[in-house]
Amino acid sequence: MASYGRDKNINLCKINMRVEVFKGMRVAIREHPYIASVRRDLAHYCMATMLTKNVFVTVAHPLIDIPIFEFTVVVGENYSDRGSGLLTVTLIIIHELFDRYTLANDVALIRVYEDTAYRCSVKSIQLVHPRIPLYDARAFVTGWGRCDRTGRELCLPRSTKFTPGEKLDPMLRSVSFIMKDPNPYCEGYRQNGVNLLPGMLCLGQAREENKMAPCLAAPGAPLVVEAHLAGVLSWGYGCGYDNDLPLIYTNMQYHQPWFLHNIPILRHITHDNLSILFEAKRAYVMSMWLIMTRIHPPPPLVVQDKPLEMLKLDRELAKIRGNVYDLRDFIFNGIHHLYKVRLYQILRQRIRERLVLEKLRDKLHRPTPQPFLNVSVEKEHVIAKDSDKFKPVEAVKILSEPEKTETDSENSYGD
Repeated sequence: MASYGRDKNINLCKINMRVEVFKGMRVAIREHPYIASVRRDLAHYCMATMLTKNVFVTVAHPLIDIPIFEFTVVVGENYSDRGSGLLTVTLIIIHELFDRYTLANDVALIRVYEDTAYRCSVKSIQLVHPRIPLYDARAFVTGWGRCDRTGRELCLPRSTKFTPGEKLDPMLRSVSFIMKDPNPYCEGYRQNGVNLLPGMLCLGQAREENKMAPCLAAPGAPLVVEAHLAGVLSWGYGCGYDNDLPLIYTNMQYHQPWFLHNIPILRHITHDNLSILFEAKRAYVMSMWLIMTRIHPPPPLVVQDKPLEMLKLDRELAKIRGNVYDLRDFIFNGIHHLYKVRLYQILRQRIRERLVLEKLRDKLHRPTPQPFLNVSVEKEHVIAKDSDKFKPVEAVKILSEPEKTETDSENSYGD
């Protein structure tokens, strides 16, 4: 979990994440089957929550600027260091207004290539209804974190290169508390010069209130209220220390429109659309492994600096609200990233133009109400001012859609 300080110029995404648990109760994955482990180089990295068979939600700050080929997802495991079925991460969508300095809009979606089969230990969870009151209800936060500092709880310590000096507990744990509003201990953030922005939930107990209050500070850990996802853990000040404060969660109700716009688009994308990215990622990882294991490294690959070819997938991804990352953004030193950004700008501009044209058609083709029992005719007539004859009114010409340019290819989605 990223610490939070007074200096607004500190990049919180670059600070080592601290995963902390205090007085967490051991639970089984069958009690929380929506839990997923995001692996980086096969080591547990952060938490995620399953929304559909191939879409997961987590926080954005652990994923920013990290190559997508380092990520995989594991579901249905009680221990964070186990799992043989690795789901291939093909797309990462970061909220378009995410700020790495204030952690505003700290939310992201992960699209994996494989469709997960539901079973007793693997199930998705629904988002909480935007109008249901959350306060005065019991909330559960579940995840993997650090071993208890007191040494009184059973722990099988593990360590990874991403959490140096930390002893991590691979066993799944959960804490619960009553959501209170207002929470007087949340004022401690404002007293330290930290303003809580819209979309942030300050929840939980402070150590000042209860010395033995449980807490779980694992990035992306789900906040579940009445079997619905209400938030994901984003950041906070301490967990298990004498002067810690309640933790901060990303509010799912606040970001409900963002989810309702993006998730149907991601579900519409099929295996055939993602197969080219899946095969490219698999080939790239294999080539990197071969390079590292060779005694004499091969000559570096020379990549021509030319525009990026548009895929069928790009027309759908351009409809997504947010920054979309795939393998092309990170290979070859990011040569294709700028071309991809420019391509999506053009596609999104065309989508906006198409929506304007559709609204104009609907407005001009709107039928005029006819008198009761009036016989319909194919052409409308008006009475000329200086004549008793009827003259037909010419049909209004509708502007045609913009023609395709040379950047369009044949392998694109139909309009």
